[in-house]
Amino acid sequence: MREIAGTARSRRDVLLNQPPDATERLIAFSETVKRATRAPAQVDAWRQASVEERLKHALLKGVTDHIDKDVEEARQKYGRRWRSSRGR
Repeated sequence: MREIAGTARSRRDVLLNQPPDATERLIAFSETVKRATRAPAQVDAWRQASVEERLKHALLKGVTDHIDKDVEEARQKYGRRWRSSRGR
């Protein structure tokens, strides 16, 4: 319950722009909550999928941790030249 009250207070501080570091404090708080709620086994389960599914997941969820490795794997699988979605 204490975390909920702290979150509401942090959001109010950000909206009112008081104190000057309110945004930074809310971001720091959100990082602690995010780390506490994630289950490590579930986070990496999508990494077992095919390269196509991993890239799809990364694009939809905004996950960039493994993007370079996955794009390189896809490039090697499909060849150097890809057809863009713009038709060029």
